[in-house]
Amino acid sequence: MYDFLRTDKVRLPSFSTTQTIIDGINLDETLKGYRTLAVRGREINSRNIQVHDKNSYINSTNPILDGAILLGSNIPAKNILVDYQVSTKNYKDQTELYELLNYYINKPLVKLIFTDDLKYFYTGTLANMGEIETSLEHKGEMEFAIHDPYKYSNEIFIEKFAGSGEIKRSMLYPVALEWIEIKSKANTDKLIIKNDSTGKRIIIDSNITSTDRIKIYFKEFLVEQNRKENINAKMDITSDYEDFEINTGDVISTNIDADIEISYRERKLWFIYLI
Repeated sequence: MYDFLRTDKVRLPSFSTTQTIIDGINLDETLKGYRTLAVRGREINSRNIQVHDKNSYINSTNPILDGAILLGSNIPAKNILVDYQVSTKNYKDQTELYELLNYYINKPLVKLIFTDDLKYFYTGTLANMGEIETSLEHKGEMEFAIHDPYKYSNEIFIEKFAGSGEIKRSMLYPVALEWIEIKSKANTDKLIIKNDSTGKRIIIDSNITSTDRIKIYFKEFLVEQNRKENINAKMDITSDYEDFEINTGDVISTNIDADIEISYRERKLWFIYLI
């Protein structure tokens, strides 16, 4: 359950140059009478911390038992809030505006882009609409639950290697692949794709010839041979499929003579308001 913030109790800016884009639809340009006022929550990136009190089970004044033991920490999901204004000439126009707005935003997952940060997108789900006033001109708030706190580049980067290669692009955080394609130059009954830097491997137990192409789509969990045959069942159960990531300086290789082509998006955490 999500608490909403009453927008009539908060002083909102009367004008913003930021516009909201949902799944490629610019709401400010598409919805007549709608305007984005502000976007909040993108800059929040504190960590969740799990600790154990050193003195929780022992009655002692030993100073060594002061404090706590850090068990772990992670970057939690975040909420992005979009403050908006609606101004229509009549209630019929307003009803149509909200009908379209609901159609665009109320889906299991939507891709959010804001025009002050056009190179990146978030993926989230509408969690709350706040209160909607019954007046022709009013302010409101949309809250999106962002399950993955990172923002991802709209641009997809592609790197190609002959045999093996190092990731040269400078990145702050490791990223999962969109896909990887192996263009075989040898015959084998076992293909091993390895990140030599992390030790993670993907193993395909399939008869592969010197002219075959194997392409793995990570998000779709799809393995194709020669762009038509689905060979998902040929992936070895010991493969590090879900944990196969790359970062700057990592070396990607295979156990056979082959050309390698990989595709990925950059991800970042921070957003800063430019004044």
